[in-house]
Amino acid sequence: MKIIIPIRTYPGSSNYYSLWLSFFIALSFSVEAQTQPTDWELKVDKNGIQIFTRWIESNGQKAREIKATFKVSAPAEKLTTVLKDQEHATDWMAGAKTFNILTENGPKSWYSYTEFDLPWPLQNQDLVTLYKIEQADTKTTKVKVEAFPNYRPAVSNVERIQHFEACWTFVDLGNGTTEVTYCAFTFRKPSTPRWILDPVVQNTLWKTMSGFREQAE
Repeated sequence: MKIIIPIRTYPGSSNYYSLWLSFFIALSFSVEAQTQPTDWELKVDKNGIQIFTRWIESNGQKAREIKATFKVSAPAEKLTTVLKDQEHATDWMAGAKTFNILTENGPKSWYSYTEFDLPWPLQNQDLVTLYKIEQADTKTTKVKVEAFPNYRPAVSNVERIQHFEACWTFVDLGNGTTEVTYCAFTFRKPSTPRWILDPVVQNTLWKTMSGFREQAE
């Protein structure tokens, strides 16, 4: 089953700086529990990375979803290593100032801390997350990400992100090639018009995925 990546932006909403945070999230809600979504629309198709968007309605709220898919010339094991690489994480995570592993619960689960550098007069934002690696089948690896805002004390003058979920799905295609699907959503409501916001979100996600692929290969 191919997993998709939702990042939610709300109509008539705001500041894209909070939106790109959604790019580090996993799909953990049920699409079947929502009303019928619109068809996916291809927005970006560049250098082998495709970005799609569609409208979806959940709990009476109309929201924007975004999906990114691409292929990487590296095995799933290498991709999970990239996700844990503290030294190079800020090279590919768009807007990330710092990234640290806080605690490891064995090789397949860890807590991380990320601070995002926002321009003045905005406050920097940070995100505490739990990563869990799951082997769905012999060819599919999932890395689920969920915000744990109270796991680490708040940092002065930095806004803590309270909700964030995401999922990386790695499918082994053989011959050292892996299909990557990144999914994300957040219940934060931004506030800039869609016509300004959407291109920024799409291009930022493309840049992040391109950087991830470069690190892996």
